[in-house]
Amino acid sequence: MRLRYLGRKLRLTMLLIGVWLLILHTQMLLFAQDTPSLVLNTPIHDTFAGTPLAYTLNLESTDPLVVTLHAVDPLGDLQFPTLTLNDAEMAAIATTRDHIVRFGQTTHQATLFIIPPEIGDYQLLVDRLPETDSTGEFILQVHQPQLLDTDQPINAEITSDAGYDFYLVDSTSDFNILYEKLSGDYAPEVRVNRVSENGELLGIGYLAGDELTQGTLGRYTANSPYIISVGWLTSSFLTNRFQPEIVSSEYQLMLQTE
Repeated sequence: MRLRYLGRKLRLTMLLIGVWLLILHTQMLLFAQDTPSLVLNTPIHDTFAGTPLAYTLNLESTDPLVVTLHAVDPLGDLQFPTLTLNDAEMAAIATTRDHIVRFGQTTHQATLFIIPPEIGDYQLLVDRLPETDSTGEFILQVHQPQLLDTDQPINAEITSDAGYDFYLVDSTSDFNILYEKLSGDYAPEVRVNRVSENGELLGIGYLAGDELTQGTLGRYTANSPYIISVGWLTSSFLTNRFQPEIVSSEYQLMLQTE
């Protein structure tokens, strides 16, 4: 009797394992089925019509990444978009869906910080917060932030149609960010972002203004990753994307710990 019981238990266990493998296989097929692929530093233009959109992201390293989504029309109908990164088993690794909507707040963008746990294929899901029913065109892009080291200034050039430059700070000492505009007509915003537990970028310090030539942000505490962004203004109503022509500027960033 005990042998028959053990036999039935073994067959039931094998059946459950088979069902689990079938579900996993189905998920993998859906994961890879006809989803557009995202390429590092290559923007994708698409339209959100109300149904979540999936994209495949093949990662060949575990280096940190930043994913940005912006409405094509920053004053248009697409509001409170969200980004979620899922692994091959559809488990969420990072998401902006926990964004808290404050009274009177409207946003037409989403930004997600990712440290991939391993090399492989991931799914990036574009959606919107459940409080909204907005639709519209957007630009989606994956960026690899450049590491900003202590007392090693970085010189760069940016144009008003380029979106953002991103820099990663992972300092073991408290620090300041020094910005200097070297030349040009473009007035980008310099922003210090803290990374939330879920991977959303939260702005905690800003430098902006048409006449801004230099400034300092800080002091920020050590032993936590920060993302520095240089580019479009946070406010949709002040964004440089409304400039009638494309302009550029050269700038310098430096991380200071003393």
